[in-house]
Amino acid sequence: MKRYSDLTTMLHRLQRRHLDIVRLKLEAVGVDDISPAQAMLLIEIGEGEINLRDLVERRHYLTSTATYNVRKLVEGGYVEHKRGARDRRTTRLSLTERGRALLDRIEAVEETADLAEDPGFERKIDTAVSVLHALDRTWFQYLSRR
Repeated sequence: MKRYSDLTTMLHRLQRRHLDIVRLKLEAVGVDDISPAQAMLLIEIGEGEINLRDLVERRHYLTSTATYNVRKLVEGGYVEHKRGARDRRTTRLSLTERGRALLDRIEAVEETADLAEDPGFERKIDTAVSVLHALDRTWFQYLSRR
C-alpha cells in the first residue's frame, strides 16, 4: 500500500511543481494578473472553441473552480464566453486576441526553456507520459467495473 501512497504523493507534488514552472513563465513574460491555474485553462482552451462542461469533464476540474477561473479570465479580457443559442445554460469559450497573444508568449518561453541539463530528458518525459497513460487506463478500468 505504501507504493500507492508514494505514487499519489508524487503526482500531487509534480502538479504543484508544474504550476510553479508556469508561474515562472508568466513572470518571464511580465504577466501578473492571472494565476498559473488560469494560464493552464488558456492552454486547454487553445485556438479553438470549447464548451465549459467539456473542459471540466476532460480535465477533471471542479466545476466551481473552473467557473471561478474562467470568470476571472473573462474579466481580464483573455477569454470570451458565449451562451448557447438553443440552450442558454451552455457556455462556449474561446480566447480573445489578448488571450491568444499571451498564449503565444508563454509558448515562446517554453521553446527557449531548458528544464534539464540531461540530454536524455525528452526521452524520460516520453516514458513518464506513457506510464501515466497506462496507469490512467488501469484505474479507469478498475472504476468501470464498480
